[in-house]
Amino acid sequence: MSTSKKSFRVLFYLRNQRANTEGSPIMMRVTLNGVQSRLSVQRRIPKSYWNPSRGEVKRSFEGATSINLHLELLRSQAYQAYSKLERTESYYTAQHVTDLMQGKTEGRFQPLVAFWDAHNEGLKLQIGKTVSKALWRKHNSALNHLTSFLLLQYGTSELPVSKVSKMDIHGFYKYLIEHAGHAHNTAIKNMQFLKKIILLALDQGILSQNPFASFPLSLKSVERPFLTQDELEVLVEKQFRIKRLAFIKDIFVFSCYTGLAFIDVCRLKKSEILKTPDGVCWIKTLRSKTKVRSQIPLLEIPLEIIRRYADLERLGAEDNIFKVPSNQKVNGYLKEVADLCGIEKNLTFHMARHTFATTVTLQNGVPIESVSKMLGHTNISTTQHYAKVLDSKIYADLLQMSNRSRLNMGRS
Repeated sequence: MSTSKKSFRVLFYLRNQRANTEGSPIMMRVTLNGVQSRLSVQRRIPKSYWNPSRGEVKRSFEGATSINLHLELLRSQAYQAYSKLERTESYYTAQHVTDLMQGKTEGRFQPLVAFWDAHNEGLKLQIGKTVSKALWRKHNSALNHLTSFLLLQYGTSELPVSKVSKMDIHGFYKYLIEHAGHAHNTAIKNMQFLKKIILLALDQGILSQNPFASFPLSLKSVERPFLTQDELEVLVEKQFRIKRLAFIKDIFVFSCYTGLAFIDVCRLKKSEILKTPDGVCWIKTLRSKTKVRSQIPLLEIPLEIIRRYADLERLGAEDNIFKVPSNQKVNGYLKEVADLCGIEKNLTFHMARHTFATTVTLQNGVPIESVSKMLGHTNISTTQHYAKVLDSKIYADLLQMSNRSRLNMGRS
């Protein structure tokens, strides 16, 4: 509830019950709407030197000036704390005033941006242990967007954590769509990072209500692009005289036949290439993103690409198979590769993973359970986002059923 200033008082008094040889302790009492909170001043004086009507030390006491100045400073701090609560909080008590004076607010008045930034600093310390550098960068990017939103919305980025409202949540989403130019799914992923911070504030008692309570974070289904069998064959057979483009094409093709994500191709080590007693080579690795084991038998094409760029006999167990440029450079070079191959799709490295799930595996009858294991997914529902059920696969399955039954395929 909002409180009138007339109900707020600050009083200093002696706690004579706790007197010792140095005197009685001086106490400060804050009263708000008849409810009190007490705070020790950390000073003692003999009872005879205290002026109860003025709430101060008599001038005849040595050191009176210093103590009285300290009392006035505390009085000023109490009124400043009360004034801040009056401006920023809808409910507060006398205890909140003394807590604020002592710095016991536990982040209650800390700006959301600073609270999130502190969280990101903690993430930074875990890079390479439990956190990837990519995740840390995504958190920072989302935080930068939030800062820009607050500056646009309020003219300041100092919104306290405890004041974040449903209006702010909906406003941030609108900002991401209208000002940052994000598509719905990209905006939602940034909102998910913010929700993580909000839940942290709720857990610490800084927020009393969840502003995300009525805000859905569902992603829209999108078509994930992939290469058809014909496009993949064109890419495999294309020869490049420029070594840079030849290498980029090869590692893209390698991913098309293994399903490895970009970061996992970059970090692939010799120790993760294993040969079974029957002579079959496997990739057995932990996915960088999820730390889930991925096991992929190597087909002839990706095995040949490994041999083209790595001497397995000379490499140390922890040596990388490939020396790959940055993801940004690779995706830039892939556009050149696509142009020279006559592929009109916007070729990005992640398209290789989709191509593995659809064209290379599911289209050729590999069960989705096996595809999920090779992709390193924790459940099949994740795999289904990648795995497109193609028209040719539907036709082949229905034709197989038709051959086993009396139902014939309809033809015009």
